[in-house]
Amino acid sequence: MLTPGDHEQPEDDTLLTNDTLRSDEVTPSFDGVTNAHAHTTTTTTTTTRTKSRTLYWAFFLQGVGMLFPWNVFITAASYFALRFAGTPFEHSFEQAFSFSYTSANLVVFLALLKFGATPSFDLRAAIVTPNVITAFLFFLASMFVLTPMEGELLYFLTIVSVLLCGGFAACLQAGIFGLTARLPTQYTQAVVGGQGAAGATVSLLSLFSLLSQDCGTELQRPTLAEITPQSFGYFFASAVVVLLCLGVFVWISRTNIVIEKINRGSDGSSSTFSVLRSPALPSAETTLRSSDSSVKGATAWLTLVKSLWRHCLGVCLTFTATLAVFPGLTADIKSFNNPYDVPCPATGMLYGYGIWQSWLFLLFNVGDTVGRQLTLLGPLIPPRKVWIVTIVRLLFVPLFMACNLRSSDEVVGGGGGNATSGGSGSGSGSDSGSGWSPSSSEEHVVMGSGSDFWPCLLMLMMAISNGYCAGLEMMNGPKQVNRLEDQSRAGTLMGFFMTLGLLLGSLVAFPVRAIVS
Repeated sequence: MLTPGDHEQPEDDTLLTNDTLRSDEVTPSFDGVTNAHAHTTTTTTTTTRTKSRTLYWAFFLQGVGMLFPWNVFITAASYFALRFAGTPFEHSFEQAFSFSYTSANLVVFLALLKFGATPSFDLRAAIVTPNVITAFLFFLASMFVLTPMEGELLYFLTIVSVLLCGGFAACLQAGIFGLTARLPTQYTQAVVGGQGAAGATVSLLSLFSLLSQDCGTELQRPTLAEITPQSFGYFFASAVVVLLCLGVFVWISRTNIVIEKINRGSDGSSSTFSVLRSPALPSAETTLRSSDSSVKGATAWLTLVKSLWRHCLGVCLTFTATLAVFPGLTADIKSFNNPYDVPCPATGMLYGYGIWQSWLFLLFNVGDTVGRQLTLLGPLIPPRKVWIVTIVRLLFVPLFMACNLRSSDEVVGGGGGNATSGGSGSGSGSDSGSGWSPSSSEEHVVMGSGSDFWPCLLMLMMAISNGYCAGLEMMNGPKQVNRLEDQSRAGTLMGFFMTLGLLLGSLVAFPVRAIVS
């Protein structure tokens, strides 16, 4: 994996001070004193680059924590499916989670754009407080695992938790993207890459949790008692990860690179702000590269949108296309090797109900992370053309609709018998309790019929393009303005359009699911 220092950085992104030379700028000399000075300078430069890489991974972890709540809830689909069984929300809770999270995120983002540019909304309020509350909500979720309650009550409490996590995530995104927009671009890329790694981490936790269960020979879904230890550990570990991200951010706020950038104005002046006490959204005049005029107040946001519309549209469409099918529709993709959706088919544990879905989620999150890391190689697509690629990505919606999907009236994992007759996928006979019939399956021609290779390939293609396009837009957008204060505001604006894309995608997911049903 590439890190800063392994590739050339733009001149204005250098992390070195004016009195520190790069190692390749040290000229050979036969003078002993000069050679000694050159050796000292090289050592200093190496130390600076080491600190730069450490700071890169620290911001990478902030990206992990930023989307961790979102990934925790959507990846625990198998757990919630059992807890909500028999309730009106049994088949729609994933879409409800997506809509609740993104709508709360967008509402809070709008409030921040309107009222957030105040000294009281500092980085402590934007980052420290949300992490503390999110960790508490995960600890609470782990307690809910051990607490017997009606499915409707748990649904209500979970929706409240999702709403709170979505709202506080908006504060976190505004603070983190606003901060990294004032730093060299590799730190924005680190955050974006960490967002992808968050999904991969959560997917791995979920997959390991499912694989740790005993896969017996009986064709029945695991009971609540069987999944309680794994589910408790899943939510508890999530809370620990969030607290770890908080501790690392406190360290970030004390590094010299961040302190110097925060305390240095666009005119070269310096101040003595504590990083945690510095405003998350600086209120300043906006001077764009495309204009010599300056505007103040609310108009500054409109001016930024006009200047950055390609990047705003690109990041919005990227997540709209992805959320239209992920996780709601993709969670209903069945394996051809397990038509009855039983937990332990004879064809292999990977194709079992729950594990197959977790595997697809892991494919997406790994591909998304790879795509975000590919941005370190430089823009393979011209920055002003990325938005066109995001329009082409809308084709993923009909392609996933053509996959081997579970119908809304199917009883997942139902049916009696044994692994040989029920899970082999032979299609001989039908079980009235299985909710699957060969005749109904044959009436609907699906893409790549008979092979699980195609949905896996499609998932990887969508994931890699999602991470790459989103990463490029989040890096390119803020650098279209000159002033450090404006770059901070542009970073927050890009975060808003990313959230808008998530909300639009979650809304489109409802009619998409209705069509295929």
